[in-house]
Order: sequence, then C-alpha cells, then structure tokens
Amino acid sequence: MPESPRWPPSEFPSPNGITSMSGGGQPAQRERASPWFAAAVFGGTIVGVGAVFWPFLSPALRKIALPYIPASEVQVANVVRALKLRPRTEGARMVDVGSGDGRLVVAAAKEGYTADGVELNHWLNIYARLKAMRTGVGKSTTFHTMDLWQVDYSQYDDVVVFGVSEMMDELYSSLKSQLKPGSRMIVCRFAVPGIEPDVTLVEENALDTVWIYHV
Repeated sequence: MPESPRWPPSEFPSPNGITSMSGGGQPAQRERASPWFAAAVFGGTIVGVGAVFWPFLSPALRKIALPYIPASEVQVANVVRALKLRPRTEGARMVDVGSGDGRLVVAAAKEGYTADGVELNHWLNIYARLKAMRTGVGKSTTFHTMDLWQVDYSQYDDVVVFGVSEMMDELYSSLKSQLKPGSRMIVCRFAVPGIEPDVTLVEENALDTVWIYHV
C-alpha cells in the first residue's frame, strides 16, 4: 500500500492546492487583490489624467473657445515691432490675452516692458513662469490664471490679443470702455470686424499680420 505523503509540521496543503507556510517559512499563498483597491487605483488614475488634460480641453466647452495655439516666431517678432512703433514710456505695461506658454510676454519684457499674461491653463502658466525666470525677466513678468473677461484692463498701455473671430467685436467694446486714452489694442490672426485699424503690419501669410487699434 503506497505510503501517504508526509508534510513538515509548519507546512500544510490548502484546500485549493496552494501551499501555505506557517512559522518562519516563506509565505507562498497568493492573495487576491481587493476590488476596492483596484477601484481606488483606477479612480486615482482617472483623476490624475483629468487634472493634467482638463485645462487643455475645457476651452472647447466654453461659449467662446480660445484654444492654445503657440505664436510663431514671425508673429512674436511682429507684435514686438508693433509695440516699438512708439517710444516706450517709463513704467509702460502690456498684457497678452491668452498668453499660453508666455513667449510673447517674455519677448516684451526683454524690450523693457512690465509684461503680464492672462491664461486659464495653470499648467501653461507654471511653464511660462519658469521660462521667464530662466531668461532673466522673472521680476518684470506676471502670469495670471484667470478668465480674460474678468481682467481689469485699465492698468495697461497695450493689450495684445491672439484671439478668435467670434470674440473680437465684444472684446474691442470692452477694452474701449476700460482703457485710458492713448492705449492700444494690438491684434494678431483676426482683425476686429467693422473697425478700421490705425496701423496694419501686413505679412504674406495673413495669420502673421498685425493690426493696431488706438482705443
């Protein structure tokens, strides 16, 4: 008659065939992950991904969407050229509406302006602040995470707008009621409909053209 298998005192077969160890032995039994733990991991991943990408996707859900489209080198150069068409006065301030990664704000600060950026995407603002500090203009630049319609524009001499056609008429009216005499609205990509600009810097590529309005 075959002899029954003998098990060490500290080792016993479990009913499902997985050996469990007791005492000082090494545990070999595989525990099933709690469904609550799996749900927590999944939920945390969704929240984390949403926190990163929501600032980039949310403009599409707004009444007037202002998507993040970085300004080209030509556009930045033309806006700086527009700023320099008149002598910069001491303490002159400019703001870039929808400042994105801050490249235009940084460029203006390098020309001696106190330059602000207004941008809803806080991740882009973090990047812009780091860029400004890295290029040595951190003290003369400020980046505000806020809605462009909530800004007090009366403090600025120049307002730069890389907007969309649907917003230009309303924004122009808002700026006209807020800006002090002699202030300028510098527009790229889309002109203000029905309003004759005071100066136009024409480029072969229409998207690089800059329009200047004295408001």
